[in-house]
Amino acid sequence: MVPVSPPLPEFLRLSREGATGELWFRLRGRQIGVSLHQGGVMQVVGLPELIMLEGHRLTASVNTGDMLSDIGTAVAGGVPPDEAMDAAGWGLGRFLTRVAHDDDATAAWDEGVEPPKGAFPLPMPVLKSLAKGLSEARTPDMVQQHWRNKTVLVVRPSDMAKDLGNTRGLSPVAARALNLASGGEVLADLVERLIGGNPRRRTKTWWAIDLLLETGLLVFQEVSAAQVEIEDEFDESDVDLETKSDTADDPLAADPAVVRMHRQYRKLLKMRPLAALEIKVVNPEEGLKVDVVREAFRRAAKKYHPDKFTGEHASLRRAAALCFQVLGEYKSLMEEPRHLAMELERIAQERKGRAHVKEDDRVKAKVLYNKGNSFFRNRAYGAARDAFAESVILDPDFKMARARHTHCRAVLKEIPYEKAYMALNEIEADNVGEKIELLFLTAWLLKLLGREQDAIKQYKAILERNPEHREALREVRLWEKRAPERSSTSRRGGKATKDAKEDTASSGFFRSIRKRRGS
Repeated sequence: MVPVSPPLPEFLRLSREGATGELWFRLRGRQIGVSLHQGGVMQVVGLPELIMLEGHRLTASVNTGDMLSDIGTAVAGGVPPDEAMDAAGWGLGRFLTRVAHDDDATAAWDEGVEPPKGAFPLPMPVLKSLAKGLSEARTPDMVQQHWRNKTVLVVRPSDMAKDLGNTRGLSPVAARALNLASGGEVLADLVERLIGGNPRRRTKTWWAIDLLLETGLLVFQEVSAAQVEIEDEFDESDVDLETKSDTADDPLAADPAVVRMHRQYRKLLKMRPLAALEIKVVNPEEGLKVDVVREAFRRAAKKYHPDKFTGEHASLRRAAALCFQVLGEYKSLMEEPRHLAMELERIAQERKGRAHVKEDDRVKAKVLYNKGNSFFRNRAYGAARDAFAESVILDPDFKMARARHTHCRAVLKEIPYEKAYMALNEIEADNVGEKIELLFLTAWLLKLLGREQDAIKQYKAILERNPEHREALREVRLWEKRAPERSSTSRRGGKATKDAKEDTASSGFFRSIRKRRGS
């Protein structure tokens, strides 16, 4: 097998060139194989969380990690073939997204290996699968933040994307982006041209750009020797090779004033919004008026306003414009009450000596938590455990991610049930929703511990708060159905025991629940 790097763009190249063979990915100790035949995905092995079928009751058996077997199981269980194959396509896209975001992911290609007999190609294009996976992994705000330091760089289609007619699976926005960038385009300008002044296009635009950059269809223009000479004059701590401006072939680009302005631009990029706007927060708990932000922007922006550099050389004007742009972004961000409040909270936490979670990391943690819940619902507890663990790493204060992670470890028998039960009981819920979730998880552990009656009491407590809770309803219903059997075995000398009386009361409880639900 031949090592393939970078894994995702090379996989896409093999698919688009109609290759036949096996591509093996190694990701965090796992090995996943993807069989290709003339560019089509024929088989996936080693990925038990591949097929996720919402709304079907057979998902527990569709997690073997063998795509052909899992699709067959789903179809045999009544799932339409198209829906089963689409689910496999989405699952492959989610996995490839993890490959794109993990620097430790590696891949190796084994040329000419034929797919197993009876295999058939997935009808969903790989690009479409990737687009779905990337959109689930990051919000448009997260994508924009991820590429923010590169918005001043020039992008061009890669050699792989030169055949612009081969865009099967690309959205119209992504295909248009490749066409517009064919002659070279600054990333920020390309985004603005695609948005065209219509804010509704912003989401699709950034997702399209993210797909093109992650897959290598769109690449950044290489840095020239002239730019490298300029950067050598910067202090090493300020150098960011990913944010070079378009000063190539400019004989005056190495002017000290230009160098200082570029250094200031990099410094602003690394600063927090209020610090960049030169706003001193005395007491963050008292809040901050938006008028203060606007006034601070007017003062700070005077140093870099384009009117101040009229008549100056183009290199200096461009560098100053970059600084002005950053300050404008900070001002727009801090004008939103929600973001301003979060920034003040971060300052307050830092002054108290506590770690503060970035908003970007908080959003990522929420996305991973939702992904873990999807795995959890489909009984892929190992994948759910990993997703919850990553969520906790990004946001240590995420209580429910920590609770779910502990629960999954107990279900997988990595920690004792009793220890997990005690850990969950120590978590204090902040609202009714969290309280219900903790009751559900601890009730599950009580059943594993053999304390079924205690578990049923907690399921009843859940139904008192939320009569529509499906899992609690199912558990109580099963308990009710087994009531006659328990009653007959618990009678002694024709007299019902305490358990039988509890069963009768339980039946009345469930009838009241049905009445409340109108069933």
